[in-house]
Amino acid sequence: MEREELMPDTLVGDAYRKMLDGIWAYRYAPGSSLSDFTLSKELGISRTPIREALFLLIDDGLVRKKGAGGFEVTDITKEEIEDLYDARSELEVAMLHLTFQKGVPVGLVDTLRFLNGNLLSCLKRGEILPTLDFDARIHHTLALSSGNRRLLAYFERIEKQVKRIQLFSVIHGHQETMDEHRRIIDALEQNDFRSCERALRINIDNAKRQHQAALENGLGERWWMIATSIQNARH
Repeated sequence: MEREELMPDTLVGDAYRKMLDGIWAYRYAPGSSLSDFTLSKELGISRTPIREALFLLIDDGLVRKKGAGGFEVTDITKEEIEDLYDARSELEVAMLHLTFQKGVPVGLVDTLRFLNGNLLSCLKRGEILPTLDFDARIHHTLALSSGNRRLLAYFERIEKQVKRIQLFSVIHGHQETMDEHRRIIDALEQNDFRSCERALRINIDNAKRQHQAALENGLGERWWMIATSIQNARH
């Protein structure tokens, strides 16, 4: 279960969700300082729940302590992307193995094909954010099929870090991603674990390389442009 679902209608939960959305939308850019005093005034929430929420974001790997009592959004580096996506690959493959051990759930293949079809439709319409959302939903649906709640909790933490890095894909095409998903789904339908594992690893590794290339090409210096495009797309 997502952490924010465990804190409904609380000040900590409210502060956590607002700051998490701000990090995902690059309103709080990687490497930027965070002040509980400033955030308290900005969000209209007292400093104590703000600090509690900041420590939850530290646990998520999105914020870190800075100096005596300060905080900052964790930076995005090539090494960070490498570590994150390598961890993601091993975790998703482990969960995939459990799915095959227990038996591929009825309806999973159809659900994944539906999501991948929607990804293609959004891609053709040039809708960046929905495309990224359907990509994330495909991986999350596959993870859920493992039935392991502890692994799912780890997956959801990694997923939160991946979500802001996914925005680097705004300068890349997604046709390859859709084709990679199709190969994963076909292997699931054929009950072929090895082919499915190989296709999943290729999908995650290609995403890692794309994001690293984007960072090296200077995308990291254009966070404000990304944030502006995101906000425009949401309104």
